[in-house]
Formats: sequence, structure tokens, C-alpha cells
Amino acid sequence: MSKRILIVVDVQNDFLEGGALACEGGKAIIPRINSILDNYDYVIATQDWHSDDHMSFVKSKEELFTTVSLENEEGKCEQTLWPKHCLQNTFGAEFPKDLDSHKFNIIVRKGSNPLIDSYSGLYDNAMTKNEVIFRNPTGLSGVLKELDCEDCCTDVCGIATDVCVRFTVNDILDLGLNSKVRIIENCCVGVTKEGHEHTIAEFKEKGVDTILA
Repeated sequence: MSKRILIVVDVQNDFLEGGALACEGGKAIIPRINSILDNYDYVIATQDWHSDDHMSFVKSKEELFTTVSLENEEGKCEQTLWPKHCLQNTFGAEFPKDLDSHKFNIIVRKGSNPLIDSYSGLYDNAMTKNEVIFRNPTGLSGVLKELDCEDCCTDVCGIATDVCVRFTVNDILDLGLNSKVRIIENCCVGVTKEGHEHTIAEFKEKGVDTILA
């Protein structure tokens, strides 16, 4: 039986204008997302959910947005350093009030382990330990496998196109499901306009359809 799935990636206050890690144009996509929620059988939202001591948080202004090599008991990784954002149980981590989040069927929280970051909605970022590369699942890959069928469509939207949306879509493609994957272009916003456009072009090269709400 055909299923329509929508994944709403990280539409949270800290990623909107005025937030700790704001993406310009974030508020504008909210009414567009609201307008399509009833078109889907399942609506899944991802939510950045960090502790105050998360490893991805910058310690000094000089290091902001730089990429560094980090090592802890979980393993080694390359990590971009971000301002504190989406702290657990704070306003910044919440879905905005004007987003119809009551229509979400499933909410997948990611980045809750302070020792590993998580861009994708499906897995934590890659870490290396004892020369073995691993990525811990968030649980979303299992949900998608359970919902998968021969005639299934998974649409993706959210913030930011060039980071968490990009990683989420690529991981869905790597699952090799029967589901057709599409990007709702005008329901996404990037860290930068250039990053958004580059990522959309990258998706098209991979055969991912882009649609408009």
C-alpha cells in the first residue's frame, strides 16, 4: 500500500532568525510546511537536543565555525565548532509556536550524547575508535525501514539544507529503500544561500527530485 512520509528536519527556534545559530529565511518556511502536513500519512520531525557541555560547542570566539580534530572516550572525529544551540529543555530547542508540531507522528531527538555530534536525522556523526569507523543510529533508520513499501514516497524539508538536511537525505539514499526521496525546495533554508543552492544541485545530480510546496 502506498505511503507518503514527510521528514521535517530541525525546524527549531535556535535555527530561526533571532536564534543562537540562525539561518536567514527560516521563519518564512514555517507556513509552507504547515500547508502540506495533512498531505502525508506519517510526519516525522528531527530535533537537535544538546547538553550544555556538548563537544561541538565553541570555547572561544576565535574558534567559532572552525573545524578541529577532537578525541574523547567515544573516539576521534573532525568537528566544526558551533555556538551553543538547541540546549535540552530550553526555548531554543523547542519547535516554534507557529509550526503545527501537534501534527508530528514521531519526533526523533539527535545530538543528545555530549561526546558525539549528529547532523543526520538517522545517525550520529562518524567517529573512529581502534581504527574502526562507526555511527550510532538515532532510531529513524529503523522507522523508515518499517514504513518502507514498493510504492512509497519520502519528502524531506527543514533546516539547514547544506548541513542537517543534506546529511539526512544522503543517509536515506544509502539505506537503499524502495521509497522515492524528494526535497521540498521552498520548505528548506541553508546556512547560506550559496550552500542551499549548491546542495540542491548536488541532490539533482544524484537523481533526487526537487518539488515545491
